[in-house]
Amino acid sequence: DVVATFRPSPSLSLGACCGLAREGRPVGDAAHWMGVGAYARYAPPESKTALALRAEYYDDANGAISGTPQTLKELTATLEHKPAAHLTLKLEGRYDRSSADVFAGETTGRDGPSFSKHSQFLVLLGAAASF
Repeated sequence: DVVATFRPSPSLSLGACCGLAREGRPVGDAAHWMGVGAYARYAPPESKTALALRAEYYDDANGAISGTPQTLKELTATLEHKPAAHLTLKLEGRYDRSSADVFAGETTGRDGPSFSKHSQFLVLLGAAASF
């Protein structure tokens, strides 16, 4: 793993990461996977609000980690607000796309949702309090 961060100004943070791995198996060829990511966060020092964007790419051609041979791509946008010193609220939108059908589809059978989609979109609202 390699991680790099850079702060070109008091308001802007940039970062990137890359991870490569190889795992030997008792039978057959070794499994390989890799991932890269990048982010940018804009948070003026005098503001209670910040905006962050993150993109990631993950290749698990052997399905060693995810269980399914696939390539995943992800894009996330986060709006963060601190209404009080010890409270942070986050609204996040995330889009995931895979080269395989790994996300739950619209139809549900007796055994639960079918995995029939290449992509999904999530919206999350979170709160964190610190003491």
